Amino acid sequence: MKRTVVLIITCLTFFTSSASYAWGHKGHSLVAEIAFHYLDATTKKNVLAYLNGMSIEDAANWMDSMRSDKQYDFMKPYHYVNIDRNTTVKELEGDNIINTLTKSLNDLDNMKGLSNEEIRMKLLYIFHLVGDLHQPLHVGYKDDKGGNTVQVSFLGRGTNLHALWDTDIIEYKGLDLNDELKMNTYSAADLAAIKKIDVIAWTKDSRSFLKNAYSLDNAKVSDYYIDSNYTIIQQQILKAGLRLASILEHYFKDVNVVANTQVKEIPPSSEVTDVVALSTDIDVTKAADYEGKLVRICSKVYSTKVLDSNGMTFLNVGGKYPSAPLTVVIYADKLKNFDFVPSTYYKGKTICITGTIKLYKGKPEIIINTPHAIEIK
Repeated sequence: MKRTVVLIITCLTFFTSSASYAWGHKGHSLVAEIAFHYLDATTKKNVLAYLNGMSIEDAANWMDSMRSDKQYDFMKPYHYVNIDRNTTVKELEGDNIINTLTKSLNDLDNMKGLSNEEIRMKLLYIFHLVGDLHQPLHVGYKDDKGGNTVQVSFLGRGTNLHALWDTDIIEYKGLDLNDELKMNTYSAADLAAIKKIDVIAWTKDSRSFLKNAYSLDNAKVSDYYIDSNYTIIQQQILKAGLRLASILEHYFKDVNVVANTQVKEIPPSSEVTDVVALSTDIDVTKAADYEGKLVRICSKVYSTKVLDSNGMTFLNVGGKYPSAPLTVVIYADKLKNFDFVPSTYYKGKTICITGTIKLYKGKPEIIINTPHAIEIK
């Protein structure tokens, strides 16, 4: 498959906005989960091998998780493109979501010339940007920065149009994977058309819903607005998942996965060729020093705890609670992804956990959603 890397568009302007987190964590996770639901076992295995222990949910959200780190500022324009009203999407130039996604696909056309770390970075871009592209306001208008300057009232509080579509409606409605899968009533012919890999066509499709996004009455978000646009949001997330599956199947179904060098941390770089593996695992006692970073840490699970109230599970790594230098957190709604009881299975074992370090009340933790993020040593 050949694609054009250098593109041009009439009257194109780009804006950086820290508020632009398309679909939020939940929406991006759903895109990845939908894709994996429809993938064959071989493609799943190959993709997970290149992700090297990272969960698909973390892969889908990695680009957003790096936004707080100024070393990754070069990625900010990759999330979106803002285009003049009444302008036809044709070809583009510069750093933007269409070029970054297109270049990532072009690079995978020559996968044999890429290192495992380069392939992994391309996957992280693709997992996230396919989701971003399907949020209409991430390919929105330049004069209001993709809806970021449009103030609206939602459930009695102020927000902006972009955030409303990113997270507010999704969280309010409680969208989940089962809801999304029920939306897939497409015929075989429609599915084939939807899954055809065409970034420009996907952009045009997404922009076709901007008129719905702006159909507000005096900046107030009515029940009718929520219900009618929630259906569009569901459809867009479903299409993003189906199209991500199409990309992954196209590139990874028949690929021969070379044994990966274990990637410990992805360092900041504007060039994928600069991504290299660290020579050693991150010391568990130094976990707090890597806040916001994707790391791999190996140590023993000394104790575990399950909350009686909701089943949330905690694995205390590197020491017993409350002195453990790292806590692995599994939310109750993610336990269904495990074929075993994590608190029992991992207790006393030495594991290698891959994920993004977050601080909770000053203490480091890694949140995981599937067993793929943990390797038993």
